[in-house]
Amino acid sequence: MIEINHVSFRYKGSKEGLLSDISLSFKEGETVLLCGASGCGKTTILRLINGLIPHYYTGDLKGNVTVSGKNICETQLYELAGLVGTVFQNPRSQFFSVDTDGEIVFGPENIGLPPKEISKRKEIVVSEMKIGNLLNRSLFELSGGEKQKIAC
Repeated sequence: MIEINHVSFRYKGSKEGLLSDISLSFKEGETVLLCGASGCGKTTILRLINGLIPHYYTGDLKGNVTVSGKNICETQLYELAGLVGTVFQNPRSQFFSVDTDGEIVFGPENIGLPPKEISKRKEIVVSEMKIGNLLNRSLFELSGGEKQKIAC
């Protein structure tokens, strides 16, 4: 569950606030699409949910954001990374590996999970996302849609 309650945010150095008294709620298992004009705050909302605001991007933040009951201001980024994922329109910009297998396990490796847990999670993801046909391939030979599946 993700709760955004009466959130207003202005990036440090900005004169105007980007978000003003926003309230949203996302239920577990729900798929959500944020769409809107350029500059309307879509990326800022995602940065709030994944904790990059306030831990990486600073500014004036009012209101509360909780992810699985954890307040983003009081939770370490690595903890939020285990709870929240973001896939952007161009997934190439978020890849850290050159092959599909390395990319699939990057998140669990990055938060320090043991190898057996990483393998288990990889099997689950491959099964649930139906991406077995994409294993052991270079990211550079995938279509845009295939890259988005791997980025998930």
